Amino acid sequence: VAGYRLNLSFNNQPIGFLWNSGTFTDLGTGGGPQSWAYGINNSSQIVGASQFSANGQLAAFVWQNGAMTNLDPNPNEMSRAYAINTSGEVAGLINNGSNLPVIWKPAAIAASPNGAVRSNNVVTITTTSAHNFAIGDSVTIAGVSDGTFNGAFTIATVPSATTFTYAQSGAGAPSGSGTAWGKTMLPTLHCAFASCQGEALAINDLGQVVGWGVDGTVNVGHPVMWDANGQPTDLFPIPGNYAEANGINDSSVVVGYLQPGLASNSPIRAFSWQGGTLNDLGAVGSDTNSGAWGINTKGDIVGISATNSNAILVGPGGGGRAFLRTNGTMYDLTSLLAPGTSWNLDTAFAINDNGQIVGTGRAPDQMEHGYLLTPIAASTTTALAGSANPSVFGQQVSFTATVSPTAASSFTPTGNVTFNDGATVLGTVALSSGTATFNTAGLAVGGHTITASYGGDTNFTSSTSSTLNEAVSQAATTTTFSASPNPSISGQLITLTAAVNVLAPGSGTPTGTVTFLDGTVTLGTATLNSAANAMFSTSSLAVGSHNLTASYGGDTNFTGSTTSSAATVTVQAPPPPAQIIDNETITVTDAVSFSDVVDTETVHVADAAFVTPVINVTAPVVEYSAGSLGFGNVLAGQTGTQSLTVLDIGEAPLLLSSAAPSPGSAFTIAQVTCSNGATSLPTTLPVGGACTLLVSYLAPLAGAASDTLTFTDNAALSNVSTAQGGSSYTQSIPLNGSGTSTPPPPPPPSVIPVTDNETITVTDAVSFSDVVDTEMVHLTDAAYVTPLIRVT
Repeated sequence: VAGYRLNLSFNNQPIGFLWNSGTFTDLGTGGGPQSWAYGINNSSQIVGASQFSANGQLAAFVWQNGAMTNLDPNPNEMSRAYAINTSGEVAGLINNGSNLPVIWKPAAIAASPNGAVRSNNVVTITTTSAHNFAIGDSVTIAGVSDGTFNGAFTIATVPSATTFTYAQSGAGAPSGSGTAWGKTMLPTLHCAFASCQGEALAINDLGQVVGWGVDGTVNVGHPVMWDANGQPTDLFPIPGNYAEANGINDSSVVVGYLQPGLASNSPIRAFSWQGGTLNDLGAVGSDTNSGAWGINTKGDIVGISATNSNAILVGPGGGGRAFLRTNGTMYDLTSLLAPGTSWNLDTAFAINDNGQIVGTGRAPDQMEHGYLLTPIAASTTTALAGSANPSVFGQQVSFTATVSPTAASSFTPTGNVTFNDGATVLGTVALSSGTATFNTAGLAVGGHTITASYGGDTNFTSSTSSTLNEAVSQAATTTTFSASPNPSISGQLITLTAAVNVLAPGSGTPTGTVTFLDGTVTLGTATLNSAANAMFSTSSLAVGSHNLTASYGGDTNFTGSTTSSAATVTVQAPPPPAQIIDNETITVTDAVSFSDVVDTETVHVADAAFVTPVINVTAPVVEYSAGSLGFGNVLAGQTGTQSLTVLDIGEAPLLLSSAAPSPGSAFTIAQVTCSNGATSLPTTLPVGGACTLLVSYLAPLAGAASDTLTFTDNAALSNVSTAQGGSSYTQSIPLNGSGTSTPPPPPPPSVIPVTDNETITVTDAVSFSDVVDTEMVHLTDAAYVTPLIRVT
């Protein structure tokens, strides 16, 4: 903390001071009786104003490591330095008739012997980096090892970005080191009422400066922000209100005070401003007046609180009390002093990111002094608790750290807590009201040593919790089973599907294999896909009923499981082939050459008595493996699956455009597998091609859902009802959350041409070689039949 105090040895004149970590430092003066400390940065550089001679004007200063540098040694003007940023840039004012805003920018002078060289009454200064000074700028040289180079000068030339010159007579050996402080005047907001006035009161690390300037309508001050290029903006351009902007942080949050209406009894209130939004910060206790003067990166604000507005305007000695506003709460700063500190803190003008505060207060002798206040970090303890122990894989576990001061404190710890699993960082969470919670569902199966480490803040030291031993077990699973088609025909390909579900509170996707069994006989195994489904196809089941089950073997993170009950799959015998009896009438007419000759003929007919025709339709014909899909008894919140196969039994390619359940959301198409390699729709199947769709059903909490799975394609013929819409056709398969699937309807009837060819041989026994015997054979045959065919 930086501020000032009254010194009885100098007729109650104020003396600047620094207070750090409980240590009080008197900043002294530049040689005169008075000094004020107004600002401090994170490098503990302090700025203010001091007299540098017994009767001299107040001059702005920078104080560091016990040395006070005069920034404005011009005896004809008064100056004050109010704020300093990380780069050492200083904001303040000069007064040579009226207050004017100014900034001082430092440039480090190179070391001897080339930093400062005097020749022919001209001094050349070389800086270690670009100085941004211009011809005519005022510059203060301080800290050069040869003191004859130090003082206030006007830049004559700027030979390069790192050199400048000024006129000074005298002798002196080449020297160096020290700092050149360039003074730049900031433009005032308005020049009204024959007066251009303003003050620069704060500066952030972005080079933004805030202060006040004169309103162009009414002769009162308004808060001003100068950008990094020095251009001013009125932050509160409403006439008839007096306000000042006194502090700004690197988030461009501005603080100050505002007096609406200009009435003498109108209260003054501390405000914060950001992006055009103005907020009233309140006051300490029952105080009705307040003014904010400083803000740090964290957003801690310091200033003055009082019962009367005069204390805010007068500042030191005005009867106010210094305040600190942190985490939304405003504190009387004197109440936060370490026990045994007999001071009353009247003002607080600045606070840095280390929590150090500077201002003015009354020492035990009741004289006003500047002060530096440095927070004493209190020790803490960190307690750690978990929401579930033991837990299972995929379960969300919440680890909560509670950080508590070991002794009573007006403050609440802020900052971050880091959660570790052994040496592995799980995550970092900001404290809120002294607690931080980290949620994770990513702990592996096994034992974990969890700790929480608090990093501390300006008021509290760091601490680490004791170890929490978290045990994570495998998550339980359930396995459901379905077969399609069911029932089926002997020799027909049946798809068996198993779905593995994780039981809450576990989560994740199981991996590994599923074994399919017919009783105790293993039919085969299949690997789980990314949806935790496994499919196995077989055409070798014998005619009859089969009690099939599926058994998941588990993996590292999930336990194994078997279907709760066997599923009955029925395999039917195939129907007999279509039998066509083809009857021919054969007549043999024999021309008898001689009545006394016996002529004997033998007639042989070779006929295909039975045929098994094939449907021959020159268009796509779609056949579905089930008339409807039933999902049995799926528990609420669990998932069941069924397969449906679509086959092109026609003589032209089948274009499957889409397949979608409607209108509900309980049913989804989890997977598409086609004989042409397609895994999604649309796709075109060749003649004889097929697609198998895996339909998933998520059972709702109340009752079983029903839906319709609608296919769109180019097939006018199907074994289910078909509707035409323009140039396409649709078929619908009912979906039932309960019950079983129904067998497929027969395919559509078709006219089947059958060609029946016979071979007829007539053998004639010739009785006499000189007899010509001629027979006429007549065959009447049904060359084409139209059988009624059932195609299974």
